[in-house]
Amino acid sequence: MEFPAVGNLNTAGSLNNAGTNGYYWSSVQSSSGSAYNMGFDNSSVNMNSGSNKPDGFSVRCVRQEFTALILTHKRYLI
Repeated sequence: MEFPAVGNLNTAGSLNNAGTNGYYWSSVQSSSGSAYNMGFDNSSVNMNSGSNKPDGFSVRCVRQEFTALILTHKRYLI
């Protein structure tokens, strides 16, 4: 599975970090105004919580089993 490094749109509508970083929303929100997401650059992958929904991250449909595999793998990398 590929997750392109497409960056994100900031709240002013400008594109940030295109080609170097990728940010993808989870389907799980952490509050009414924020949600969990995955962010990566050329050296790390991080699961984040509390990112504001207006941040303009990408969405990619992923099967439930694949998501659980990523989270399990990340837990053992810490």
